Amino acid sequence: MTNKDFYTVQSNDTLFGISRRTGVPVSELAKLNGIRNPNRIEVGERLALNRQAVCGVNLQFLDRDHNPLRDLSYVIRYCGKEV
Repeated sequence: MTNKDFYTVQSNDTLFGISRRTGVPVSELAKLNGIRNPNRIEVGERLALNRQAVCGVNLQFLDRDHNPLRDLSYVIRYCGKEV
């Protein structure tokens, strides 16, 4: 994830203002971040700006010494579907 994937709410921020600065619609910001009342965001709150920030998964296989294993063959299933 990069800094472009998230926004940290500052003093006097509004969801509308964040939307204008980031180009992400208010409705999408609310949906991505589970915000029921767009008038209630908290300073310091970290908002996801895109679906990948919310749904992305980084998977890393490690050996006993916690070294990354490479060149593994594997299948990932989520909700009964291969992804």
